[in-house]
Amino acid sequence: MESKPTIDVAHGAPYHPRLALTEATLHSVPLHVRRRSLRREQFPHFLYKYRKVSGDTPESLERLRDVIVHGLLYLSPPRSFNDPFDMSMKITFKGTEEDRMRRIRALVRTQGADMDRKGRRELIKTIASKSSAEIKRDLSSAHERSVDELGVYSLAGDPRSILMWSHYGDEHQGICIQFDLARDLRIFLRAFPVGYSHEYPVVNWVDMNTPEALKSALTRKDEAWTYEREHRIIVPQGARMFLAMRPEALTGLIIGCRAGPGVYGAVDQLLDERRRRGLPAVRQYLAERHSERYEIVLRRK
Repeated sequence: MESKPTIDVAHGAPYHPRLALTEATLHSVPLHVRRRSLRREQFPHFLYKYRKVSGDTPESLERLRDVIVHGLLYLSPPRSFNDPFDMSMKITFKGTEEDRMRRIRALVRTQGADMDRKGRRELIKTIASKSSAEIKRDLSSAHERSVDELGVYSLAGDPRSILMWSHYGDEHQGICIQFDLARDLRIFLRAFPVGYSHEYPVVNWVDMNTPEALKSALTRKDEAWTYEREHRIIVPQGARMFLAMRPEALTGLIIGCRAGPGVYGAVDQLLDERRRRGLPAVRQYLAERHSERYEIVLRRK
């Protein structure tokens, strides 16, 4: 296998704050204890990834092999997303002049850490002389540059969603991958739920808590996307890189109700490669149309 660029998940990506787990204790407790902790904090048991499987697009097969055989999750750049509004925010400037100067001085302490005192004073004057409109343009540009470098792995919450199969599962001809969160907390505790609203998240630059403000912008989408029930793993400067997960975290593959022989053959081949590597078995399911309702049912293959 050609070596692929991987990135440490700890690179700027926080654990979910609701669980008091550290790197040292993540997998030192039994699986059932991990499951109970996740359930208590209302984490989902499973998360899912819908995939196209087509010999006409070799990249789709390669991405599938990355996950099934090599345990690698590809971090997409946000520019590849199908929603141009994704990761947007509204910047405001509410506060007194004293609040504004306090914010500027704090910003200069961070940005001008290598400057001498005179250089920092000049930088404070330069920023203070700018209008709110100029600062807003600077912030918007900086936000776009930061977003361009992000690596994102998006996960869905429902393997029976007709819309998800239609939009991301190649019109029900592809597959849906099932991940068991408790089997790799190091990776999946960083899958933050996406919120949905008709309004952009509002970031007040004057009293901005940068990590929380940025998180609100990166995990918000329009309400039209609610059906995705999306969670996101977001890694700064991780675009087009890979996360290496524990192989046992992949526990199921669901084949779409309109999948053809080519899909079944590709899945069988990849699972055979996985077996030859001595990796844990993966359960297979078939997505089928309900006989009486607009509903998908899952059956063990």
